[in-house]
Amino acid sequence: MTTSYSNLPAVNPVADVSEIPVAVRGKDIDPLLFDLLRTVSPHGKESKINELLLAFISKVQPDITPHVDVKGNLIMQIGKHPKTMFSCHTDTVQGGIDQEFTTLHISPEMYVHASIPSDVTWYENSAGDTVTDLNMKQEARSDGKAFPFYTLLDGRLYGSKNQFDGWVDTQKRYATRTAVKPKACVLGADDKLGCYILCRLIEAGVDGLYVFHIGEEIGGIGSKYLAVHKPEYFTGVQHCIAFDRMDYGDIITHQSGGRCCSDTFANALADQLSVNFPPMQKMAPSDRGSFTDSANYTSLIAECTNVSVGYFSQHTARERFDLEWLERHLIPALLKIDWAELPVEREATSFAAPFQGVRAKPRSNRNYFGSYQSQRSMVPAGGFTSSEDARRTQSRIDRVQNNLCEMESFDPRDGFFPEESAGQKAQRVLYTFIKDDMTLSEIAQMVVDVYEYTAYDNAMPTMQEEAFWLKDM
Repeated sequence: MTTSYSNLPAVNPVADVSEIPVAVRGKDIDPLLFDLLRTVSPHGKESKINELLLAFISKVQPDITPHVDVKGNLIMQIGKHPKTMFSCHTDTVQGGIDQEFTTLHISPEMYVHASIPSDVTWYENSAGDTVTDLNMKQEARSDGKAFPFYTLLDGRLYGSKNQFDGWVDTQKRYATRTAVKPKACVLGADDKLGCYILCRLIEAGVDGLYVFHIGEEIGGIGSKYLAVHKPEYFTGVQHCIAFDRMDYGDIITHQSGGRCCSDTFANALADQLSVNFPPMQKMAPSDRGSFTDSANYTSLIAECTNVSVGYFSQHTARERFDLEWLERHLIPALLKIDWAELPVEREATSFAAPFQGVRAKPRSNRNYFGSYQSQRSMVPAGGFTSSEDARRTQSRIDRVQNNLCEMESFDPRDGFFPEESAGQKAQRVLYTFIKDDMTLSEIAQMVVDVYEYTAYDNAMPTMQEEAFWLKDM
């Protein structure tokens, strides 16, 4: 049976991509960007992205040999003594996708989405119309077959006054249909867009140290390794620009609980970008950053930031990005920046050591997916004669902060542990609110995400659910 996608009921409450046209490589999306986006690359599979990057770089800069270190970071340099480092990461939050490639879709508004194939089951009445369980009940009752309970078995609708026996054939027949339908999934624009931007800067020959990091989504593995073990790579580098921020307008000034770049630097970069943007899409400094790899270089590089690249709802099946803004506005503006002349005001030694997550986990633009050790001392300054004196003198807030550093953050994708009591679950969520300094808006978004993850996981019916109970509404 040939079935039009438009006739299928929507089973994915997150995003129905079946009505969004499939993108064509080289026609709708640049071939390199297309290949980067469709390749599934959770941590451990970044080498697939490195292969694409190395092939591209060999074409546009054949005289430069990139280096892949022992961790899998891809590093290259243009210019003898670049003052600017460009940063992105090659891993994505796509661990739940058990195939090598996704399908890309592009809307008329130029937003790009991704999907994977999924089996869909629906029901049709004798007239060939798609029906729901409620429709079946209504059709039976309209013919005088009203019962408190209904069940569908072998295409026959039965009714009963008792849900355990006394089933009566309502003479209503329904066919079960199945088809493969695209189901929205994590796109991976976080951070394939950053990878693509670095490639365009490399193609243009912009002086810089280019680092494609591994393992950013699980705690900044690649950047932490470089910052700790290869600090000499960053001698003379004054700016670290990560392209790994949601939305259109942020130049991040604070990450992981501390300042990562000066307002002077952020304003200068924002001004140079904004002059090349549409009037309603300007860049501006933002102190609402969480974590990306540039945070791990703040003790080595004076000005470290993260720049918006136009993706939204990252780490969810609603993830999408604005292709037109990326290609027509952001990248052309970046190519006009005089990177070496950007101001340097912040002291590179004024921030903490590399990021230390309580537990390696994905992170989002919202702080509740990130976690960090507080830079605040757990013991007040002063002369204590013993550790016991120090513990007695600790303030209550320090005790709470210390507990926060030891506690697992709550993540909607991970849920709760089986052994947690209801009180412990509530306490961990509350501690996550406090630890990550979440705003009311961020807390509200977290509740929405919990709902959508649950709805998404429960959207597809199981085989057992095909013979379902239809109870009174």
